[in-house]
Amino acid sequence: MPVFGTSMEPELHAGNLILIKEVSPSEVKVGDIIVYNVPAMVREYYNYPLVVVHRVTEVRNTELGIVFRTKGDNAAGEDPFTVRAQDLRGQVSQQIPYLGFPLLFFNSNQGLIFIIIALCLLTLYLYAEELGRGRQKVQRGIFAPVIEESQRTSQVITQRIESTEQALGKFASAIKVYAQHLQSHTSAIQGLSEASQELKKGAAPSRIRF
Repeated sequence: MPVFGTSMEPELHAGNLILIKEVSPSEVKVGDIIVYNVPAMVREYYNYPLVVVHRVTEVRNTELGIVFRTKGDNAAGEDPFTVRAQDLRGQVSQQIPYLGFPLLFFNSNQGLIFIIIALCLLTLYLYAEELGRGRQKVQRGIFAPVIEESQRTSQVITQRIESTEQALGKFASAIKVYAQHLQSHTSAIQGLSEASQELKKGAAPSRIRF
């Protein structure tokens, strides 16, 4: 775990990474640096963090079992509570300089935001193709009825236009036939008129001059 405080300086520096060795409570002696959990009630009352790394100043055997008194090397006084055996997580075996800073960053709010953004970008990169296909399916699902209705409307309009063109063609053919009949009737009427004129000329009395 990373060291996030200065209570154990100069032995442990903030930002270093410590390695924890599991030990039984009976193996802990005065002078050891132990890692222990702080109960919720103690955290709320004394405003302590969830996990503390301090040096053992006293080991007691009580009716409830082994308990420890602890103190930070850089702290003014001992911790205001005793550490129970069941809260012991282990003993510090060694530390690695500066390797705890990334963990401290990722444990912060800024680190959490960074992780969420990075995971979102990674997900988009890995599943870009699948997301694209899904977006196309959604678009087809949303706009398919509109497209189908537009196609049906277009087909109806096309059919009506074709029907109108056919009707206009038939009407034009009928007009042409009517014009031809009208022209033949006109020619017949002209012929009758000319014949009538000829008859009139033939029926008129001829004048005899003496």
